[in-house]
Amino acid sequence: MKRIALYAALIVLVLGGVGIGVLLNSESALQWAFPRVASLLEGKLTVVKLQGRLAGPIEITGLEYRSARFTLRANKLTLDWQPAWLLAATLHVHDGQAEDVNVELPANIPPSGRKTLNFPLRIAFDAAQINRL
Repeated sequence: MKRIALYAALIVLVLGGVGIGVLLNSESALQWAFPRVASLLEGKLTVVKLQGRLAGPIEITGLEYRSARFTLRANKLTLDWQPAWLLAATLHVHDGQAEDVNVELPANIPPSGRKTLNFPLRIAFDAAQINRL
């Protein structure tokens, strides 16, 4: 009886691992997760095109983030990240590239009244490149 329970537990673990692997390596999981993550932000995040796998690399075309504090636009953004680092409350990007980035701050807020940006996670980049800021 113990042997059957052990085999059953092993099968559940293997199937669970395979399931997680399939999810992380599918574009449909990325398409499903994006609106859920975007809804957690204080502003509005939109993209024209989203490609890749949830485990990365992810390619975003036409990104726009609007909040009361700033507006950020990027024509193209490519992120190769390591999702396992989220367990340590860290967004770890192995390689990040951005093209045609534009940041707009509200004109009605004087420079002395602007605050620093606060993120809910630590952010770590191994390599990053911005073309045309």
